[in-house]
Amino acid sequence: MPELIESPVASKPLLLLVSLGWVHGGAETYYTKLAAILSKRFRMVAIVCAQRLAEELSDICDDVVLLRQNSNRYVSALRAFIALRKRFPIEAAHLNGQPESYLAPFLKVFGLKILSTRHTPYTDEFMREGSRMPVVVKRMMVQLAFWCTGRVICVSRMIEKQVAHVLPAARLKFIPTWIDAAFEREMERPLPIQTDRQPVKLIFAGRVVENKGIFDILEAMKGCPGVHLTVVGDGSQRNALENLATELHLQPHAKFTGRVEHAEIGRHYSASDIYLNASKIDNQPLSILEAFACGLPVVTTDAGGIPDIVTDENTGFLVPVGDYQGLAARALKLLEDQSIATKMTELARLECTRYTWPVVCPQWLDLYHSVAKK
Repeated sequence: MPELIESPVASKPLLLLVSLGWVHGGAETYYTKLAAILSKRFRMVAIVCAQRLAEELSDICDDVVLLRQNSNRYVSALRAFIALRKRFPIEAAHLNGQPESYLAPFLKVFGLKILSTRHTPYTDEFMREGSRMPVVVKRMMVQLAFWCTGRVICVSRMIEKQVAHVLPAARLKFIPTWIDAAFEREMERPLPIQTDRQPVKLIFAGRVVENKGIFDILEAMKGCPGVHLTVVGDGSQRNALENLATELHLQPHAKFTGRVEHAEIGRHYSASDIYLNASKIDNQPLSILEAFACGLPVVTTDAGGIPDIVTDENTGFLVPVGDYQGLAARALKLLEDQSIATKMTELARLECTRYTWPVVCPQWLDLYHSVAKK
C-alpha cells in the first residue's frame, strides 16, 4: 500500500463534504473512505444527515454539522454552509450523490469549485423510484446540477456512458468504488477450501429495500432446499421480508442480523458459502467486491453496472433481473460442482485487484489537485 506524505496544515486547501442521506448505506461508507484518503492533503468540513456518518467523519474533519431529523435537508444544509463559510475559507465542495447535487447551483453562486459523485443510474426508472416528483422535473433538476458542477465522478462505466449524453467527456471522470483495507488483507489469505459443509449458507449484505430484490432472495432460497440464509443489513422492508420468510416456512433457516458495523461484515462472509444478490436497480455493489475478496462465489442479477464487475460463468453467475429461479439454479450448480466455485473465486480475486486502495487513491488525489489548481 503506497504511503501518502501529509501536507502541512497551513497549506492544505479546505473542502466541504455534503451527504444528505438519512440512512447510512454504501454511499456513506464510500464517503468515509474518501475523506480518509483526502485528509492527508486537504482540510475538510462536512454537512451530513446520518448520525453514524457524522461520528465517522468527526475524527477526520475540522467540523461536522449533523442536520436534524425531519428538517428540510436542503434549507438546513444551505444554512449550515453559510455558517461554516463564516468560520472556514471553503474553496471547493464535494457532493456525494444525486440529492446532494441539487445544491450545486446555490454553492456555485458563492464561487465554490464543485465536484459531485454519481452513484446511481441516470435513467427514468431510477428517477421514478420512490419519488412523487414528475420524472421530467427531476431530470431537469439533475441536468441543471450537472451543468453547475465542474467534474462529475462516475463510479461505473455504465453511469459514465449515461451521463455522457448530457455532459462532454472532459467534465466526466470514471473512478470506481473500492474495498477497504480489511478486505485487501482478506485477499492476501489463501482461498477457502471448498468443503461439503452442511448446511450450505447463503448470504446477502446491503440495504433491505425493494430495489435490492430482497424478496427474490427469499424466493431463490426456497428453491434451494436445506440451505440457510443470512441477510446482513437493515432498511424499510426488513419487517416485510421477515414476514415473508415466515409465510414461506423458511424460518428458522433465514437469519436477519440488522445493521452491523462495517468492520464486522467480513466475519459474516467468512461463515458463508455463496453470495446471493438479486438487485433490480443497482450500480456496482461494494458487497460483491467484498465477497470476491473473501473468496465467496457470487450469483447475481445483471442489474445496472453489475456486468462491469461480474463476467458470467467467469467471475460469477449472472441471471436476468427478477429471475429468482435462475438464482436458485445457479446456486445449486455451484453446490453440485465445487470445481466451478473454485475457478470462479480465483478469477474473482484477480478482478478485485482493480478496486483496491493503491489503484484508486492516486486517481482521486490527481483529480482534486487538478481542481485545486484552477
